[in-house]
Amino acid sequence: MRRGLRIAGLVALLPAALAAMVGAALAYPQPLFAYSVSKGRLTLYSDRPFDAEKVRAILDKIDARVRTSPLDHGEANAIFVANADWRQRLFMNMAYGAGGVNFYPWTRNVFLRNSKIETDQLIRPNGTPAESPRSFTYFAAHEIGHSLTGKALGAGHLWNWRMPQWIREGYADYVGLGGAVDVEGFYRLYRAGDRSMDYARSGQYKRFRMLVAFFLTHEHWSVERLLTSGLSQDAAEARINAALRPRS
Repeated sequence: MRRGLRIAGLVALLPAALAAMVGAALAYPQPLFAYSVSKGRLTLYSDRPFDAEKVRAILDKIDARVRTSPLDHGEANAIFVANADWRQRLFMNMAYGAGGVNFYPWTRNVFLRNSKIETDQLIRPNGTPAESPRSFTYFAAHEIGHSLTGKALGAGHLWNWRMPQWIREGYADYVGLGGAVDVEGFYRLYRAGDRSMDYARSGQYKRFRMLVAFFLTHEHWSVERLLTSGLSQDAAEARINAALRPRS
């Protein structure tokens, strides 16, 4: 009986122990990534070798996009590229298959799936590069954008759960593309029912990015006002329709 109780106790401790091990790996993943290079406040780690000079140029591009956000205050960030499937399963866990993941406030480390870094390409699960403009630069800046949002709101805000998806992902996308959004062009696609503007059909955040850009550039909201607004997607779309829908 005592032995059975000891075994039962160990089994009960396994989930907590496993969670602790995964948490430690997320916070300190460097030993599992043999190759690294730094440029300024960014460091990139990979489990495969790469051309360091070409990757430094990519880090410059990522940094330039992150700096377009008023939430950026020059903090250091680390980007981990998991090419091996087992590393993706470990570091992306429940988000396995995604282009990238962010676990702020647990860590400012961000994790991306297998990539051709030197050619600025992230590889999709089907083996093909993600389509333009969703480059490696974009994915990395997008994930760092989530860290900016999380820090601005504070850990107690539980930003990843409480914020409406269109704001959470739309602002990260806005950062990921350096604020480059053709709101009127996107709105025409949206009104036409274009597939790329439907997240459920395309897996892209273009519709969310359009809404974010509308409030920041047309309505002149501050980023802080946007992030804390709690505005529903339906209400946001009603606002953009009222402003941009052609008058009959």
